[in-house]
Formats: sequence, C-alpha cells, structure tokens
Amino acid sequence: MFQKYKINYCLIAIVSLFICILMTTMFFYFFEIHLQSIPKWSIGEYYVDNNNVLYNYKKNPVFTVDDFKIYKKALFVADPFVYSGNDSLYMFYELGKERSKAGWGGIALATSNNGNQWNYRGVILSESITLSFPSIYEINDRHYLLVDSNESNNVRLFKAEKFPYNWTCIDTLLEGNKWTDPSIFYYISNYFLFTTLKSTGNLHLFYSSNISGNYIEHPQSPIVKEDKKHSRNAGKIIDINGKLYRPTQDCAKMYGEKVRLMKIDTLSTKKYSEHEIEQSPILYGSGKGWNKKKMHTFNAFNISESGYNVITDGSPVDYKYRIRIYRRK
Repeated sequence: MFQKYKINYCLIAIVSLFICILMTTMFFYFFEIHLQSIPKWSIGEYYVDNNNVLYNYKKNPVFTVDDFKIYKKALFVADPFVYSGNDSLYMFYELGKERSKAGWGGIALATSNNGNQWNYRGVILSESITLSFPSIYEINDRHYLLVDSNESNNVRLFKAEKFPYNWTCIDTLLEGNKWTDPSIFYYISNYFLFTTLKSTGNLHLFYSSNISGNYIEHPQSPIVKEDKKHSRNAGKIIDINGKLYRPTQDCAKMYGEKVRLMKIDTLSTKKYSEHEIEQSPILYGSGKGWNKKKMHTFNAFNISESGYNVITDGSPVDYKYRIRIYRRK
C-alpha cells in the first residue's frame, strides 16, 4: 500500500550547504560585522600634598556610567578636568557613547557642590568626530575650552557664549596634523601650547602672546622624542608655589597605563627642560576594582600652599570587546 523511498542524504547535505552559502552571502551583502573595542573608564579623585605624596581619601570611583540613570547609551567616562567656580565645581569630561549619526563621543558636563556627588548636566559639545581631553581656561572673566579633535587634523579653541553650556569655536590654533591631548599654560607673558603629534608620538611645544594665536613652534620642539613614557600629556601644567609640573601618560607597555609627573626646570620662548620627580609614577593601576589595570589623566584643582585635589580616571581592563552588526550603506 505504501511505497518506500530511498533517502539521498548526500543530496540533502549538498542542498543544505548551498542554502547556507546563499544565506551567508546575502547576509554579508546587506550587513557588516565589526569586532568593537570599548574602553572602560571611570572617574576618581585623590589629594596630593606639597611633597607630591598622593592620598586616597575618598570612596572611588566618584563618577561612572552607572550614574547615568536616563542616558542609557553611555559606555564610559574619561579625561576629566575640573574648573572651580564660585558656587560649584564643574567637571568637563569625555563621554563615550553608542555610535550614532551625532558621532562616537563628545564633551559632557557634571557639577558638584563638594566633589563627592556629581550630577550629569548633559553633552555641551558634540561633533561627527570623537572629542576628548577638554581643558578649561579662565582669562579676564572669559572661559575657553581646548579639546582633542585629532580626527579633524587640527587644534581648535572654543569660547563660552554662556558658561558652562554654550561654546563657539573662535580659532584654529594648529592644523594639518593629528595633534593629541593639547594643553595650554600661561607663563611670563606667553601662552605655551603642549601637544603630541600622533604620527610620531613626539611632544611639540608652541608659544604665542595671545591664547588664540598665532602660535610659533619652540626652537627646541619637539621637546620629547621617541619616549612613550613621557611624550603624551596627562593633564594641564600644575603651578604649586611657583614650581611647575607636567603630568604625562606612560604608554610604553599599553595606552594609558600610568601617570608620571615631570618637574619643569626651564620654560621660555628660547629654552625648555624638565625632569621626572622622585615620587613618579604618581598614579598607576591598583591591581583590583575600578582602576585595576590603568590610570591615564591627572588634573589638579583647589590648589593651595599645602597641596591640591586631583581628578583622574581608571580602568580595570585594556579594552572590552563585543561584536556589532551594522547595515551596509
């Protein structure tokens, strides 16, 4: 009554393989797969006395992506700089976020009354490129912002139209190269601009009589060559009772592993010299927790004769990885 059929398993296997190849080809025609490396940074605070001894006096970290109750796309917070206002502390930092048409990251703001509890106030500067390293300057009651925007092959200066939220680019200080982690310091009637050329890793020095330029390259520039321990800024120049210090990122083994502190011995339009202090490296991974493996910024605020507070960042890993699928354009 029933006819028996012989199953051709070989044919089924061939057809199945063909279907898999066809579906895979169609998938890669419409989509692309990326292995995405995501930094994992949080922000902490320390105190440094006038003997360059660092104290861990707070429960760190003081600010993380876990503080973002509403903004769910936050991936990390890094590169913090604190400006001390009359009524509040203003922390400008890099906010790493999900990829979108608005860019990969931007400069965000958090405020605090005491440095213990920070409140997210939103993104204050965002472009189609990554922005980071937001150093703040006050000159004649006006506020200026300098950021790392190396993807645009320039260094730009922003001015606050309404501090701390509205910023307008007023000048391009350097262009034509990928300059990273720029920092300006005013000393003896000149503004000195320290920044690293990404292609070589060398630290260059420029100077100008005006914060917006024109900037002239120092005759000794580049002032640090072929030295991954000392050639990249970790923050702004620190003036402690007339003694000048330049924090640097030690990237010899991995990016942003630790922070070293250089004492500037000579700074003029003709000469520059510095040396590493005895207590350096001053910041490095603790071996556990939020800053287990890396620390890479060092920015001073509330500076007094006895010492200063430092805002910094740390990471428990080099990178964390995940697979992301994007529709082809």
